[in-house]
Amino acid sequence: MKIVPLEQGTEQWLDWRKKKITATDSVILRGFTDYKTPWRLWSEKKEQIIPVDLSNNPFVKRGRDTEPLVRTFIEKNYPDVGVLIPVCVESEDWSFLGASLDGLDDDNISWEIKVPSLPVYEEVKKNGVNSATYRMYAAQVQHQALTLGNEFGHLVFYDVTSGDHLKFEVFLTEEDKEDIIKVSRRFHFALEHNMEPERDPARDFMQLADNEAKIKWLRMAADYRKLLEQEKELKKIKKEMSELKDNLVALMGDYMIADYGGIRIARYAVKNMPQFHAQLIDFLQKKGIITPELLDEFESSMQTVPTLSEAARVSISNTGEAGKRAVQDEFEKIVSLSADFF
Repeated sequence: MKIVPLEQGTEQWLDWRKKKITATDSVILRGFTDYKTPWRLWSEKKEQIIPVDLSNNPFVKRGRDTEPLVRTFIEKNYPDVGVLIPVCVESEDWSFLGASLDGLDDDNISWEIKVPSLPVYEEVKKNGVNSATYRMYAAQVQHQALTLGNEFGHLVFYDVTSGDHLKFEVFLTEEDKEDIIKVSRRFHFALEHNMEPERDPARDFMQLADNEAKIKWLRMAADYRKLLEQEKELKKIKKEMSELKDNLVALMGDYMIADYGGIRIARYAVKNMPQFHAQLIDFLQKKGIITPELLDEFESSMQTVPTLSEAARVSISNTGEAGKRAVQDEFEKIVSLSADFF
């Protein structure tokens, strides 16, 4: 192996990762996760797509903040490891392989540290090597072992709540080794020769066939954006109309109808009938929780008098130019009278 003098998390480290097939990449290329497709990975490494920023993700942040504590925990509970050093390495046999290690012990064996949520930790604890989470991270450790020239590596799951941990030795079989080299070499070749991987229609961004389709899309997208802005204004208008209607109804007092100023309002009562939850009753009967006698009593209690609420319908009463003029004349008349009064 070759140690690369880079600090993990820096811009230089990110640039280095774009040129290598890392342990995280290997998990994607070997199909152990649906988190990212090969096309998405290729596009990010070619700087055609900006990677999702996970720095503020609470799980990622917890893992990053807890990792030094877990390294100390491992050194204390497994004294033979010596001091675990977080380091970046490259393969001496396969120049395109790289790995960022959570810890490299005195025997040059990798330690991969995971600090999952409690449900995920319990799932790994229950299912062990049959856990999907274990298999995904085991593929990461296998890549690290190959990069280091080892036959195995360590995988540790740590529970921050209890301080408990699960430790696995992950071995690199010849079949795993061949698979990692095959998919990594193919993907690295695609990166170097600008060969875009096939897109997954269900998970990757659509690619329009030609310029004509692109022009149609751009025009319709522009129109749609305009309509979205108009929709925002419409919601604001509807809110203002609702407030005005409530204020107009309040001025009506006990009257149920009004027609003044070009606005006609009709108030009416609405019956609110009680709902009978048949599915709930059926469920309770099947469970033996409710008896026929209790059911009769319950149905009788549901036969209550419907409650009433009030609604109002607003419409325009004076339409056309003559109607508008009549409303304006009425308004000017009232304003004139008010001025004379004051």
